[in-house]
Parts: sequence; structure tokens; C-alpha cells
Amino acid sequence: LRYGHHCDRVDDSATLEDAMTAAQNQGMMTFGGKDYGPQLGFFVTTINGIEATSPEYWQILGGQPLAPLQLGVSNYVPVDGEKDLFRLETYKEEVVAEHPEL
Repeated sequence: LRYGHHCDRVDDSATLEDAMTAAQNQGMMTFGGKDYGPQLGFFVTTINGIEATSPEYWQILGGQPLAPLQLGVSNYVPVDGEKDLFRLETYKEEVVAEHPEL
């Protein structure tokens, strides 16, 4: 699943969550999730009405070249003009076995 739009410019220090909120406010996308506080941040569970249900998750690819991000949307600050991709993925069996809460 791929989806992309270009939203109006946001501040250079804006996080990916800030950019997503701006795009949502402009009617370009919708997203939802759960905020786990300052340490873990916001966990995206739904994009454009498509919900990731266990054992699925939204993987975020960013940077150049596109690669899985090591930070979540509340902590990652994309560079100007960067394209980020959200890909619906499924946790591998060994991860689910180690973490049944997923």
C-alpha cells in the first residue's frame, strides 16, 4: 500500500507527526493512533481509514535512500522535501512469540 501527497511547508524543526497533522488539516490524509508519552511517542495505527491490527503495523521508511526509520513520527524530523513512506507490514512470527502483546 502506497500513498503520498505533498503538504504545505512546515517549520524546519517539525517532526513527521507535525507534517502529518498539517497534511490532515489540509484534507490530504487521515491518521490515528495512540500517544505513549514523551519517551515512546505517538504510535500510528490507522492511515486513511486502514487500521493495522495485530500482528500488523505501519512501518515508516524515510531518508535517502528510503530505509526503515529508527524513530517514530513524534521524534523523527524529516529534511525539507523528503518523501516518507508508510508501509503496512506484518510482524514476523519470532517477534510475535517473544512479544505476545503485539
